[in-house]
Order: sequence, then C-alpha cells, then structure tokens
Amino acid sequence: MNDDHIIRARTLIHHDDPRIARELARTRPRTASPDEAYWQAALRIAKQDERRELARRQPVAYTIGYALGWTTMLAIPAGLGWLLWRLLS
Repeated sequence: MNDDHIIRARTLIHHDDPRIARELARTRPRTASPDEAYWQAALRIAKQDERRELARRQPVAYTIGYALGWTTMLAIPAGLGWLLWRLLS
C-alpha cells in the first residue's frame, strides 16, 4: 500500500462516496470493527480507481503488463510440470 492509496481512500471517505457502501454490501467484512471494514472498502475502491486511471492513461502499457502477468502465471506451473515430468521419466 502506498501513500497515494491512503490519500485516495481518505478523499473517498471525506466525500462519503456511495461506492464504499456498495463495496461493503458486496463483500463480507473480515474485521470485527465497522470502522476498519469501512476503511478497507475505501482502500479497495482507491486501488480500483488507480488501475482504471492507469488503464485510461496508458492503455498499451497496462495491456502489456497484464498480458505478461498472465503469461508468467501460466508459464510457471507449465515449467514446473515439465521439470517434474523430466525428473520422473
């Protein structure tokens, strides 16, 4: 979590953004404190806003990063499977 997320979340709380209430209703709070659950929901929305803003400002870079992430997530298990197959055969 960086300072930008904290500032965005504080701004959302200050303006009483209705998306926070929707996020709370959509997800079950993991904390016992209602204030902490509200804060966590605001942080999730702040992170979503940042991703949307990045995608809008730099669509090519965001798409390339997203594609590389998925490729890596798929390549690691495939590589481990291949290595295990080579070791066991």
